Amino acid sequence: MKRLLFHAVILPTLILSTGLAANAPHRLILEHAKYDTSHSDNHTPKKLIKEAQSDEYHTITMRVRITVYWSVGSGSDHWSRMKMSSLCIPLVEGLHCAVDPDIIPYGSQVSFPEISEIRTLSAVDTGGGVVSKTASNGKVPVIDIYFVKKSDALEFSEKHAAYTSATIRIPRKPKTIAQLRQFYAAD
Repeated sequence: MKRLLFHAVILPTLILSTGLAANAPHRLILEHAKYDTSHSDNHTPKKLIKEAQSDEYHTITMRVRITVYWSVGSGSDHWSRMKMSSLCIPLVEGLHCAVDPDIIPYGSQVSFPEISEIRTLSAVDTGGGVVSKTASNGKVPVIDIYFVKKSDALEFSEKHAAYTSATIRIPRKPKTIAQLRQFYAAD
């Protein structure tokens, strides 16, 4: 039952230009695109390209490894075949992706400026390979894009570079898993 995660949504605390220390596993200093060298494990996005502020979101851009997963075709797991995310939200192609929620919180909006055919995706799923960053050898965060058909997923991955920049809009007030389920059930 690894897909039924009932922990609270974790928002990595961002260190703003005030320089205040944060109690978070992933520390980013946003001023002048610096990064915090006091926390140097492989689980932290090391380079912040840019940062913007809004009332509802923190927006950051980071280099990521893109992978794909699917429901129909060999190679998918039980939950993907059921088209169900780890939050028990029905997966929708072109709308959902899997992330490491300790780096990119659930409910974040993910877009890829270098890939025009992908619109903004919602981070509603996770997986062992995404969290362990297997595809990037532990170097950068992995974002797994959901497709219904294996053939479409493989065609997409062959057409696009494995590494790209992603713009992540992280909610300032993260929703609980129950709130996310309710929100996506209304779609």
